[in-house]
Amino acid sequence: MSTATASLLKEKDTTNNYQPEPTEYRYGKDGTDIFSTKEPEIRPRSKKLPFDVIDLTMPREEIRQRWRGVIVSSNEEELTVQLEDLTNSENPNELVVLSRDEVDAKDQPLIEPGALFDWYMGYRQGQKYSRERFSTIRFRRLPPWTAAEIQNAEKLAEEYADFFLVD
Repeated sequence: MSTATASLLKEKDTTNNYQPEPTEYRYGKDGTDIFSTKEPEIRPRSKKLPFDVIDLTMPREEIRQRWRGVIVSSNEEELTVQLEDLTNSENPNELVVLSRDEVDAKDQPLIEPGALFDWYMGYRQGQKYSRERFSTIRFRRLPPWTAAEIQNAEKLAEEYADFFLVD
């Protein structure tokens, strides 16, 4: 311990009202005792970690494959969808037929031609869970277009058509 620190400690200890600053912690001769008065040594507290602590009781998901899809057609049992591979953009788009059971019950009303969704596949694992494969389809929930927005888009489309189709 430096002499400047020791003299500062002696000055503070004579008042018997010394409280450690929030950024320091007192260590006594006999261990980490914040109430020790036997020549305490002041050390900086460890800084807060820059990341959150991981809760190992919750399952972790490792996504291996992602697609963005649009429903082309559907009936009571199946969906025909066009998928764009987000994991490897070099792969071509695919037309796939899925069972309607793949879609969660709360998302069933969203099934209609033109509906957009994301499809994830991967592994889920946790302290209390064995490693298991999962597949999740999540539909986009965007508000419907208003009549005014549709009219504005049609006007803009007509202006662009007039501009680009003029010879």
